[in-house]
Amino acid sequence: MSQALSAGAPVICSPAGGDMGENAARVSWAGAGVSLPRRLITPRGVRLAVRKLLAQERYARTAAALASWAAEHDGAATAADALESMVTTAAN
Repeated sequence: MSQALSAGAPVICSPAGGDMGENAARVSWAGAGVSLPRRLITPRGVRLAVRKLLAQERYARTAAALASWAAEHDGAATAADALESMVTTAAN
């Protein structure tokens, strides 16, 4: 999901467990994709979800905006810097 969004592609999320439900809800809330419950993963359900994403340009616009933000804010580098800082602080 994060790779698709960082590439600017809207997503169809189908949470299976863990934090996936929360992530799917956030994607849906943000307007960068739709959440498709597992019980609706059928050819018809997936077709309707894809059609919804393609018919409403707001999903593509939101996904593109998230990709732009992600390109400007390197989350991996920020996390690495924070961890390095914590380790350095703890060592002193």
